[in-house]
Amino acid sequence: MSHDHQHQPNSESPPRSPSLSADWPPTYTRPPALICDIDETIATEFDVPILLAVGVLQAIHRPRLTVYYVTARPESTRPATERFLAEHRLPGWNRVHYCPTWQSSRQHKRDAHAKIAMEHWVLASIGDSDEEAHAAAATKIPFLRVEYGNPESAWQELERMLGQLGLLRQDEDDDPFTIP
Repeated sequence: MSHDHQHQPNSESPPRSPSLSADWPPTYTRPPALICDIDETIATEFDVPILLAVGVLQAIHRPRLTVYYVTARPESTRPATERFLAEHRLPGWNRVHYCPTWQSSRQHKRDAHAKIAMEHWVLASIGDSDEEAHAAAATKIPFLRVEYGNPESAWQELERMLGQLGLLRQDEDDDPFTIP
């Protein structure tokens, strides 16, 4: 199997937040993607949106960036989860990786991160728990931690990064979202 040289991190574990140096972004050949946790990252109490998170995700230029959700939620929550994502016009409503009942959420998140990273250049993984941090570190994906009580910091950093990469929509008319 050949390996291309698009995203080669310099350290064993990813930085707390991606560095936007003069050589950013690195050259890549795979399409860019974002991995996002759901609970306590974009929603609290299962379906109460974190407004800044929803705003950043809604602003993503969908043809240029693919969003995946990797969650500890079981498959039985699919209808409510997809309804939440659709009602808030979030990209990737049909790209949710639910946790199988036979697998630990920690292993599930690591496996899902690895699978997505094989097909995409993953810009970052954003989440609130050590499970996401470990999954990102194991797959050498930069991780942004959503701190309890202060989710704004991580979302502002992600918004800044995506803006510098030209991955945010510039106007309201550039929204190809359709409700399922």
